[in-house]
Amino acid sequence: MKITERILTLMLLTFSLGLYAQEKDPNLVEPNLPARGGAIPIPDDGYDGTLGSMACLTINETTMGTVDDVDIEVTMEHTWIGDLAIKLVSPDGTIATVLSRPGSDEPADDGTGPVGHGSNLEIGGPITFSTTNGLIDAETMGEPGFAGGDIVVCVDDGECSFIPNPGAATDSGDLSTLFDGETAAGNWQLCVGDSAEDDTGNLDSAVLSIVTGGGGGGEPTISLSTDDTDFGLVNVNDQETTLITLENTGDAALDVTAISDPGEPFSLMLSGPTRGTLIPSCSIPPFSLDPSESCDIEINFAPTAPGDYMSSFDITSNAASSPDTITVRGSVPEPPPEAEVVPTMNWVGLIALMLVLSGVGLVLMRRRQEA
Repeated sequence: MKITERILTLMLLTFSLGLYAQEKDPNLVEPNLPARGGAIPIPDDGYDGTLGSMACLTINETTMGTVDDVDIEVTMEHTWIGDLAIKLVSPDGTIATVLSRPGSDEPADDGTGPVGHGSNLEIGGPITFSTTNGLIDAETMGEPGFAGGDIVVCVDDGECSFIPNPGAATDSGDLSTLFDGETAAGNWQLCVGDSAEDDTGNLDSAVLSIVTGGGGGGEPTISLSTDDTDFGLVNVNDQETTLITLENTGDAALDVTAISDPGEPFSLMLSGPTRGTLIPSCSIPPFSLDPSESCDIEINFAPTAPGDYMSSFDITSNAASSPDTITVRGSVPEPPPEAEVVPTMNWVGLIALMLVLSGVGLVLMRRRQEA
C-alpha cells in the first residue's frame, strides 16, 4: 500500500473513532443531582446491558388475570436523557426495553456508543410508554437536546407519551405483545441505567396500567342470578341456605378483589372449587373469572331471635358496574305461646279410681245393713 493511501486510511479511521467516541460538550454538562429522599439514585456511567447495573424499582401488582397489554408511567429526574436505558421486567422475567439512549446510534445494548440527546427529565414531568397508545417514537425523546440546547422533556415540549424503542436491545420493546399470556399479579421491576459519566439522576416512581384477558381490550361484565334474596319465614335457631351465581358475561377477565360481609344473622360461605359440582363455589377474593366462567356464592340465614332482618353485601371488581350490591332479607316469627297443661288420666288410673269407688260403696252398704 502506498504511503499516501496509508495516511488517508489512518485519518479516516481516526475520524470515525472520534465520531463514535464523541464526548459531551463540557458547556452542557450540568451539576450532579443530589439524592432525593424516597427515590433510587441511578448509578452514574454504570450501565453495561445487565439489570444488575441499573437502578430498579419494584412494583407490586395485584391485578388478576393474564396480561394482554401494558402501559408504564415513569417519574424520574436526570440531566442528560441520552445517557438512559429503561427496561420493564415482568414477574416471569420477560424484559421489554422501552428506551435506549435516545439520539445515540449505539452499536450494542451495553452502555457503549456515541452521546445521545442532552435534554433533561424532572419529577414534575412523568413520561409514559405505550405501544398501543403512545404518540411519539421514544428515540426522538428530548430533541433537539444535543444540537439545539437543553429542554425538559414533557414539561417544555408537551411530549409525554412515547412509543417504546429498544434501540440496540435484542427484545422488541413491544408492550402489547411481549407479556401476552403471563400472570399480571406479582412483582414487576422498572429499571433505569446510565451509560455516560457526568449528569446524574434519581428514579422516583412507576405506575403500571395492565389490560388483562385475551379479548383485545374488551371489558368484563358481572352477571348475577339475582341481586335480591328473600329467605321468607325461618324459625328461631333454624338455618336456611341459598346460592347466588356470579358469571362473567364480558369478553375480558373479571377480577373480583373483595366481597363484603352482610353481618349476622346472614353469612357467606366462600370455599373455592369443589370436585363434582357443576358450578364451583367462589373463592375468597381476590380471584379471577375468564369470559363465560361462573361461580356460586353460598348465603346462610341463621336467626337466633324473632324479627324482620335485611342486609346487603358488595362485590368489588374491575367491571364497570362495580361495586355490585346484593340485598338479603328474611323474617322470624314469634314462637307460639306455651299450651296450658290440663291434667289427664290414662286407663290404668281410671281402673284404679273405679276400684276405689267400688270399695267405698261396699263399705257404705254394710254400714246401712248393720244399722
